[in-house]
Amino acid sequence: TPNHDGDGQFKVLQAHFAGFDNVHIVVNPKVIQTECVDIAVLPGFDRGVYRAKFPGLGKEEENEVFSQELGKIVIGLRTQCREDRPAIFMAHYTVPGCNMESGQSQLLTQFEPIVPAESLDAAAYDLVALGHIHRPQMVSGFDNVYYSGSINANNFGDEGQERGFWIHYAEPGAFGKPGTVFTDSDFVKTPYREFITYLSLIHISEPTRRS
Repeated sequence: TPNHDGDGQFKVLQAHFAGFDNVHIVVNPKVIQTECVDIAVLPGFDRGVYRAKFPGLGKEEENEVFSQELGKIVIGLRTQCREDRPAIFMAHYTVPGCNMESGQSQLLTQFEPIVPAESLDAAAYDLVALGHIHRPQMVSGFDNVYYSGSINANNFGDEGQERGFWIHYAEPGAFGKPGTVFTDSDFVKTPYREFITYLSLIHISEPTRRS
């Protein structure tokens, strides 16, 4: 995703992993079909491409239009997934209801384009596995939308947060449904660099006056 890195880095990765069938470097929206699941991938996008299509927009209006476009892609990718396989959606974006690093809940588009919640509801993916937000979590309002979070704490805004990874479990024919169904998810904590704030109280007495 260009959110942190330019296209050049991904070209290097594509060249390096060209001979690996089990590694996919995705720079454009696509569905990866495997024996067990279909994985719809939505990487970060170049704002310049969309600005050329929608010129003259203010920042908040631009974010709203871009978010609508992302919603269309989310649903469009779902139509490319097979009906007899679980469908996983992976993306590097903000989803409304997520809990940010500082603790507030992200709801609106005034800061950046988002993946609309109504698009995820309409697409009905079996599992949504996201990056971008550093705090590991299951997103409020959903029962299958997760942020893995960053593998390490980056600053004091991350103080007190756990780090690790999610394991998602799937079983064939679970809950009486055909095919393979995701049944549970566990967060596994891993060691990480901690940020700790210490408060020190220092008493400074008034200087003694002498005549």
